[in-house]
Amino acid sequence: MQGKHGTQNNKKKKISTKYNIMKRILMTPQSTPRESLYLETGIVDISTQLEINRINKYANMIKQDENLYTGLIQESEPTKWLQHTKKIIDKYNITHEDLNIRNKTKRKHTIKNKITQKFRERMRTNGKEKSKVQHHISRQIHYPDKKPRYISNLNRQETSLIFRARTRMLDMKENYKNKYTDQKCRKCQNAPESQKHILEECEVIHQTDLTKAREYEIHSNSLTLNKKAAKNILIILDKLKK
Repeated sequence: MQGKHGTQNNKKKKISTKYNIMKRILMTPQSTPRESLYLETGIVDISTQLEINRINKYANMIKQDENLYTGLIQESEPTKWLQHTKKIIDKYNITHEDLNIRNKTKRKHTIKNKITQKFRERMRTNGKEKSKVQHHISRQIHYPDKKPRYISNLNRQETSLIFRARTRMLDMKENYKNKYTDQKCRKCQNAPESQKHILEECEVIHQTDLTKAREYEIHSNSLTLNKKAAKNILIILDKLKK
């Protein structure tokens, strides 16, 4: 049998594996902050998903036996499984009313929303010292606190380009300050090589407005604007390499 430390190590490995798989799917660098990854995609980590599954299982159980809830609250010799379940219920402020919603779909939605919201708050707190995460959070005021449409509707390359642009993971000097010896734009040499400068302002790259990938297009909820921005970002990155 595995001990407590063995179980924790396995959980950490699963969390790390899911994180790495998400980065591969999105074709984003290894240095991508996990907070930005989860906040942008609307996905939760393995540990949080297991908590959602546990509470849903418990809600189904008390539908069949109300004494389970009474025993849990009164702590009349609850099992270790029930003890841990109570900690999760308290952690996410899940009420008896939430657990007893008659409609199963609505109940699962309520439980998932409560847990997911806390998870996202935790990601924002964990990323408060990371500039890329803070930049990303500041831009999230432009769209709802859920998975953006582009992730489910654009092709893999388009999705990757929009994701990297939203999270400032495109390979530009200001985004990777430790990678380059100076911060001057490698094309015009007249301004710092920020993401905005490269995507919208550099006169050497942009002979016409048609090649620009504007910030409002990148952060828009419009798939048409997202597609346009992704197409231009690809062209811009190719010009930047030459």
